[in-house]
Amino acid sequence: MNKDIRMSSFRDEEIRFDLLRKYSANQWGRYPNDVIPLTAADPDYRAAEPIRRSIIDIAVDGVFSYGGDGGNRDFREACARHVTNRKG
Repeated sequence: MNKDIRMSSFRDEEIRFDLLRKYSANQWGRYPNDVIPLTAADPDYRAAEPIRRSIIDIAVDGVFSYGGDGGNRDFREACARHVTNRKG
């Protein structure tokens, strides 16, 4: 994929949420219709430096457990605020 493509070129109306919920082995089916799980896609852009540093710190600690069901509440709320501010 072209590395120059930005997230702003992504169009929400192109997502078929009905098909995602139907065919994704319940990954989408276990969340309310107004929730987009962050497991939906792999990013096609480089992760920010603070994220890369955090991954290195976790690797040095050597503990690779799964997080809680549904992820970290603070992170989910921050993402929701960002999307709401950006997309309304």
